[in-house]
Amino acid sequence: MRPRHVSSLALAALLAAFAVPALAGSAFDLYRVPDHRTRHLDATAGGRLGRTGQNALGSSSLRGLSYGSLQGGADWLHDTDTRQWSLDAAVSFTGERRNEASTVDPPGMHGEGHTLTRLTGETVSLDAAWREYPTALPLALEIAAQGTVVRSQVWEHSTGESESFAGGVSIGRYESADGRWRRECQEEASGMIALGWGRARDASAVHTAWVLEQRGLA
Repeated sequence: MRPRHVSSLALAALLAAFAVPALAGSAFDLYRVPDHRTRHLDATAGGRLGRTGQNALGSSSLRGLSYGSLQGGADWLHDTDTRQWSLDAAVSFTGERRNEASTVDPPGMHGEGHTLTRLTGETVSLDAAWREYPTALPLALEIAAQGTVVRSQVWEHSTGESESFAGGVSIGRYESADGRWRRECQEEASGMIALGWGRARDASAVHTAWVLEQRGLA
């Protein structure tokens, strides 16, 4: 009987935690411009190239790097007196290539190594929100959801050669090769359902004045 009593208390505490309302507010949610729609699209691309070399007594190395990225985003908002919904989406793609070659020449030995590494990554995120005033009362129902997916891949291939000498004659040779591949994925999702009391204030007049002010400054 005792374990059942403890389980009942835990269940009651869990239900009480979800039953307690959470109060939150945002200054931008208190004002609105009724019956309007907005949308925005953007995209950016970038890249980088680099090469470095190093020479020291008995060794040398050369490193090359190339990197590129592409990012884009879009958002939509529709706002009326009884309903508001918004959608935000973002994507990004990145790619990187690393090339490294090295040579060592200590007395009686010669060695060469080469490593090629490629990395790619993708990120996708989506946020959606919906708010509805189903009756004439200032009672609102709000639903929001968020999701993110992050993926990355790494390919690596390396080769090596070394040879030993004695009196100018080769006495041994060694070769090696190694390849690796790794993939990672991270997915996150969350949601919210809330009830609210009160209506947002109509900021149409303020918005009109702001538009006229911007036109005057232009």
